[in-house]
Amino acid sequence: MAMRMRKKQMPHCTNMIETLAALSSKVQQIADSNQNLRNITDKIMASQSGVEKQLMKVENMLFERGIWIDMIPASCTTLNINATGTYYIRPAGVVEPFVAFCDFEDYYNLGGGWTVFQHRFNGGVNFYQNWTMYKDGFGDVNGEHWLGLEKLHVMTRSGRHEMLVILEDHEGGSAYAHYDSFQIGSEAEQYKLAIGKYSGTAGDSLKVHNGKGFSTFDQDNDQSDSTNCAQYFHGAWWFYASYDRFAYHK
Repeated sequence: MAMRMRKKQMPHCTNMIETLAALSSKVQQIADSNQNLRNITDKIMASQSGVEKQLMKVENMLFERGIWIDMIPASCTTLNINATGTYYIRPAGVVEPFVAFCDFEDYYNLGGGWTVFQHRFNGGVNFYQNWTMYKDGFGDVNGEHWLGLEKLHVMTRSGRHEMLVILEDHEGGSAYAHYDSFQIGSEAEQYKLAIGKYSGTAGDSLKVHNGKGFSTFDQDNDQSDSTNCAQYFHGAWWFYASYDRFAYHK
């Protein structure tokens, strides 16, 4: 019987170490690239802000010389691109532009170019707000938000506008309501709702609210003689004496 021994060779370990070293180098390269991208994004955002200020200066200079050229689109439908995202818009007669979320998805074959003025999906934003908040808007336009009654008024006071309401549940089901005309009155008119012909699958829950003023817990414009509907239902809406359906509750 002969017994032999030798040192065990481990070629796979060597290869593994080399592979890990290469992967580590790649990970570092990716991390560096991500940091560079963040730096570039920050510079772009700062540059965008600077460009917007320069555009405002140019517009003001031209206006002083009797030349009026509006470089900021009046609405989402007048943008030169069709990419969903946040954009500055300035409706006719408005001095300061504001940010809105423009949606170019073709929902229910109705086309794109929608200005999202209300979005709720997880309850992260409290919608039981006062009159001033509903007038000016609140939340983040990239998430849950209310754009603002005054903005809705200036956007819809001239021209033709339509409204699309999309309802979705957590199981993936959806329904919609489309109105072929949509307008919001001035604050002096209590931001009165005016809607046109309905079509869709969600049911016409807004027809009983048509022509009504907007109400909040501190601005009671409903038609009830005994109850502040906004306060009673913990929300805000174009209430009459009650409601058929309303979205802006706590």
